[in-house]
Amino acid sequence: MSSNAIKHGTKRYRPTHNLEIRERVHTVNDYRGGQYSFFSGHAANAFGVVTFLILCFRWIPLKWRLLCYLYPLLIGYSRIYLGVHYPGDILAGAVDGLAFGTLGFILINTYFLKLNAPAT
Repeated sequence: MSSNAIKHGTKRYRPTHNLEIRERVHTVNDYRGGQYSFFSGHAANAFGVVTFLILCFRWIPLKWRLLCYLYPLLIGYSRIYLGVHYPGDILAGAVDGLAFGTLGFILINTYFLKLNAPAT
């Protein structure tokens, strides 16, 4: 949701809609995406979910939790490969996802789990 608000606020055209470079952009099956690109909602969502889950499952060894970040990295790469995002869009989406995944974890642990704690 935050990505769409920012996309329509910044109104930066996707590479496939940019008049200066659109003829040179590689596309797959002529997929061009929506009009605006900054920032990637796919990257934000993937990084947010993985971050939240990694923080929840601390009992899993760190190297396996970090390996989970391959998923959002592949999602981000796919968006660039399709020609619908610039690398900066993916980076901004990753930062947004990391922030909101962490914030969600903190809020749930602070408020939701606190409500279910036994009364003292």
